[in-house]
Amino acid sequence: MDRPPFGQGLAVRETQSEGFLVIHVEESRLSAENAPVFQAHLMHRIAAGNDHIILDLATVESIDQAGIDVMRTSLQVVEPEGDLVLCSITEPVMEQLRRTLMNRMFGIFLGLDEAIDALT
Repeated sequence: MDRPPFGQGLAVRETQSEGFLVIHVEESRLSAENAPVFQAHLMHRIAAGNDHIILDLATVESIDQAGIDVMRTSLQVVEPEGDLVLCSITEPVMEQLRRTLMNRMFGIFLGLDEAIDALT
């Protein structure tokens, strides 16, 4: 599991594919509890020059406004030159994105392969 020293308590795995940093979030929840660590992790990766990011949310079963805000802020940081897209979203997370209209803000793909194909 790759994570910066400050990322203790945030389960993520990272891979590179077709020039994209793929962050596989391996948490069941993205919430106010882990949002500060999630944000620090993403900002660290962006500051390191990763401005094409795919967030794989396959294991995330719930997300609150704090988790959504982290993704929204990260998207604003990488745009307009970069990308931050979401893939493998569970239905409860998609419902929360719809409820907050954030589904209109992000590129959302069924799976990782679809995301990579669409962005390359």
